Amino acid sequence: MKAVKITKTILLLFPALLLTWPMVQQAEARQLHNYVDRDSVRAGDLIRYTIVFEHEREFASIRFPDDARFEEADLTVVNRERHRVNADRDSIIYHLQYFGIEDFRIPRLQIEVTDNEGEISYLETLPIPIRFISVLADGEEEFRPLKPIFDFAAAIWPWILFLLVMLFSGWLIHRYYLNRETEAEPTPPPPPIPFENPLQILERSLHALSGSRSPLKESNFKEFYVRLGDAIRLYIEVVYDIGALEMTSGEILDALSSRSVKPEIKESTRNVLMEADLVKFARFEPDKKMAENALEYGWAFLETARIYDHERIEQLKELHQSREDTQLEEAQL
Repeated sequence: MKAVKITKTILLLFPALLLTWPMVQQAEARQLHNYVDRDSVRAGDLIRYTIVFEHEREFASIRFPDDARFEEADLTVVNRERHRVNADRDSIIYHLQYFGIEDFRIPRLQIEVTDNEGEISYLETLPIPIRFISVLADGEEEFRPLKPIFDFAAAIWPWILFLLVMLFSGWLIHRYYLNRETEAEPTPPPPPIPFENPLQILERSLHALSGSRSPLKESNFKEFYVRLGDAIRLYIEVVYDIGALEMTSGEILDALSSRSVKPEIKESTRNVLMEADLVKFARFEPDKKMAENALEYGWAFLETARIYDHERIEQLKELHQSREDTQLEEAQL
């Protein structure tokens, strides 16, 4: 009889366990939250995508998704910010840009959590659908599809062929008479190009942003921040051989880290470029005081570069002079 009672108890408890198991899984899933700041975008709009991980115990490491995972949805990562508010809350903010032409969704993403014993576990975010809004008005639907290619009448092809033959013949005649011309006198070698010190170029740019023709005089903050950021990027591109003018601020900082650049240079670069990115991409509206502070960061970057980049610039000057000497010798042969 006792065995029968135990069996009945198990049979009664089993459905309850089945009903409560999804609730347990959902409670674990609530450790991870993800959300965006908008539900619809136009081409080129920025999206602020946030992932928050809440935990009750310390972990050895927490690895958030890398930038490549967003390429599946035609999203470009402009930059990202990692925040840790307290001991039981970690978060990351991705600033994304979308250039597609249809509705899409941010896919499921995994974060990798390693505890202090070395055990690895994975948590997944929820996919987020986002609606695409076209910039075309309702009455301009004819601009959306491509127009069909018109069929030309068959009689026009002989004329097109004749025109191509005439153009080719004219090119051959031109080459023939060009080759018959006497050899032109050798042109004198071009004058040597003087070396331009990147520090002086940067200093002139900062003076231009501080003078009477500065965009700040007309409260044109966007132009001011663009010119300030480009001045710093041009200096980094010339001195450190990094394609900084075509890179995001995060990519520039990663490239500087890979070249073992002095931490002072990296910190000065971050102070200028991150604030410039907020104005250029996040539609942040600064005031004149903030812009003047950003200009002070630019001057601080210049002074830091004078201290730590002196030897590097001297090497660039010697390399430039060596190239000029080589070109002069080749021109004289």
